[in-house]
Amino acid sequence: MALPFSTEVPTDSELRVAQAQLVGWLEGLFHGIQASLFAQQAAAQAQLEQMRSREIEPSPATPDPRSGTYL
Repeated sequence: MALPFSTEVPTDSELRVAQAQLVGWLEGLFHGIQASLFAQQAAAQAQLEQMRSREIEPSPATPDPRSGTYL
């Protein structure tokens, strides 16, 4: 929780600490977003590979209902 701003001007060292905290927080946020995007991409790629492997597998032999003479 942050205290409300006072009428005093912050010192250079206070500004540097606040900037470092903000930069650290933003870096953590961006790393978290990047990690979740990579995880989502990996999951989508795995799902696509699973769908492709099902497509390649031969289906069980079923009799063709259209077999027989045409006319």
